[in-house]
Parts: sequence; C-alpha cells; structure tokens
Amino acid sequence: MQSFILLLPDGTPFTASMADVEYFRLFCSRLAINYGSQIGASVAVFFVLLILTKREKMLSWIFIINALCLVINIIRSLLQALYTVGHWANMYAVLSVVFGRVTATDKGITIAAGTLTLFLAICIFISLSMQVWIVCVTAGVRQRVIIMGATTTVALVAVGYRFTITAISNMQTMKYEGMAEYDHLVTSSNIAQAVAIWMYCAVFTSKLGYALLQRRRLGMTQFGPMQIIFVMGCQTMVIPGTSILPTISHANRLHTAIFFVLQFESSIPELGSQALTVTCIFLPLSAIWAGVSNTDSGFSDGDSSSHRHMVKGYFGRTPVGSPEK
Repeated sequence: MQSFILLLPDGTPFTASMADVEYFRLFCSRLAINYGSQIGASVAVFFVLLILTKREKMLSWIFIINALCLVINIIRSLLQALYTVGHWANMYAVLSVVFGRVTATDKGITIAAGTLTLFLAICIFISLSMQVWIVCVTAGVRQRVIIMGATTTVALVAVGYRFTITAISNMQTMKYEGMAEYDHLVTSSNIAQAVAIWMYCAVFTSKLGYALLQRRRLGMTQFGPMQIIFVMGCQTMVIPGTSILPTISHANRLHTAIFFVLQFESSIPELGSQALTVTCIFLPLSAIWAGVSNTDSGFSDGDSSSHRHMVKGYFGRTPVGSPEK
C-alpha cells in the first residue's frame, strides 16, 4: 500500500503506511464491537437475574457474588471500550509511538480497567469455590478438604499471576510502555487462569455427574435442576476453558478453541477478554435456568434431602415442597 511522510514533534520525518492505518482502524472497530457485546450481555443477564430471583433470596452470598461479578464486568468492559475513543488510540500517536497527548484521565481509565480485571477474577474464583463447597456437601470431610485445598491452591496461583500482571501493566502504563517484554508472564497467567477455572468445573461436573448416575440407577430420569447445573457446568468448563495445548503447540488448531485459547491467537487478540465475561455470565445463567425448572417440576422425581440442600444453597431458592430453613 501507499506510504506517506509524517513529522515527529521535534520535526524529524518518518514514514507511515496506509496498511498500518487500515489495520489499526479495523482493530479499533473490532475492539469496540467486542467490548460492546460484553457490556450488553452482562447488562441483560444482570437484569434477568434481578427479575427472576426472589427478593428474600437476594441477600444470599452466591447471589451477591454472581451479581457483583456482572457489575464489575460491566464497568470493566465500559472502561476498556473507552480506549477506542481516548488518546491512546489516536492515529498519529500510534504511528509515531509518541504518546505525549495521553492525559492522566486516559492512564487512569487504563489502570482502572486492568485492576477491575483482577477483582473480577477474584470474584469468579470465590463464586466457583462456594459452588464446589456446596456440591461437595455430601462428601466426606477428608475428601472435601482435599478438593477445596487443591482447587483453592490453583486459584491462588492464578490470582497471584493476575496480581503480578496487573501491577506490572499499571507501572508500564505510567511509563507509556507496553507489555511486550512480559509476554511470557502474560501467557503463564492466562494458562493458570484457564487451568483453575477448568479444574473447578471438572470437580463440579464430575460430582454432579456421579450423582446423576446414582439417580438413574434408582429410576429418577426426569430432566430437572440437577441435570441443568450439570449441563451448564460442562458448558462453563468447555467453552471458556477449552484445552489450551493444541493452540500453544500450534499443532492442528481446534476450530472450537474459543475464549481462553483465543488469548494465544495473535490474529484475534481482542477476543481473549471474552473468557472472564463468558464465565461470569454462565455462573448465574445456570441458577436462572434451574430455578425456573425447579418451580415448574416441583422435584417430583424424589430428590434426596442432600440434593435439595445443594440446589437451595446454590440458587438461593427453596425447592417446591421443601420447608424453608
């Protein structure tokens, strides 16, 4: 494509390409669409969660954490979208790599967005920990301690990586520098985060899957809240945290490798931010779906009391026919 000459602030000429202009224009458009879709999806799920949750159950910890995840994600995505209209995305600044026009507000927005990503990850892991604890309510004490210890350790490693990345990114922002020299650390953080979420969901779905097999042996085959939680747990494990190994090795890339694995694909880097969004959306969606099924079916297939306790604790709802405790 055609090249043209521009001048640096000190008058030094440099050559820019229309290809660079076109690439950055499309990149900003894709960023705006990506962040806008996350804002819209999070807002929609947040209001649906408010409408379908009973008022007296809105003080349950699981509801508060899930709602907080959505609120944080809305604000985070909005701040990230502001990048496309700020001085960081000024065409001349990008081409000349001179960011003298970047204001304190621009830097503050960038730092706030990165910090909120850390808070969002922490809230997601808290929510997953609460759900794993609830689903293991029928397990023995030793088994429960081992499961919670293993998942919590992996989550703390992921949060530690995220905290480090956030601190370094904020310092680099203040110095008008990028994260290129810390790519290895960013990659490790993404891997740790994907493994942590996958591990939580693996424990969650395997425990529920075993319970469903036991119910089937007893002739309880009705599709109800437990099956719904199992389906959504598998979905949360597979969609946001699809196996990252094929992508990292660059061998036979999976067509279905999305969200977390897209963080390792250089041609579509903007979609990597969807991973946490999809996870925090799936968490309350399973509660909404199962809550509606719970109301409709009345648990007519004879769930055990421990399973009713699990559903009540998970959704902040009481199954029909169960006494409120």
